[in-house]
Amino acid sequence: MRFLETANVTGKPNGGASACNVFQIIDLTSLQQQNPDHKSQLSLTLSATFHRIAAANDADLPKASASCTIHLYQVEPKFIKENWPIVINDALAIGKKSVRLKPGDDPKTISASCLLEPEANIALISINVNSRTPSTTPIKVGGYHVDDVQLTLTKRPKLPVRATQ
Repeated sequence: MRFLETANVTGKPNGGASACNVFQIIDLTSLQQQNPDHKSQLSLTLSATFHRIAAANDADLPKASASCTIHLYQVEPKFIKENWPIVINDALAIGKKSVRLKPGDDPKTISASCLLEPEANIALISINVNSRTPSTTPIKVGGYHVDDVQLTLTKRPKLPVRATQ
């Protein structure tokens, strides 16, 4: 997938337009129901391979970066849409990993992980490119691409915690 340009996702005039995001909301209810006694530790890992090829405006994007992010919430999906981006402050947990690539660098795979909180019913995952340049108008980021996006659930036995002195 190719990232084209940043956008104002706040819906407000003069809102920030420094990132190009792809979001997906995932209902975690069935996963949580498979672990009712919370004897297992569940974690989500989002990974993606980013590429950056030469683009006409590369000189304007010296700090641009790409990232994978997982936000866990205990809300209805509609609440996220209605309160974005302020709802980020209501996340139960966040996992994020970023990478900066120069045009022509080898592709780089990054991953972000997050322990699945027992009360979380929604995961909001995103992959994005951020220009790292404050702007209220779109910025072209056409040299960035992403492939091989994967979301993985890992289930492990919950290990006992032992305090030592």
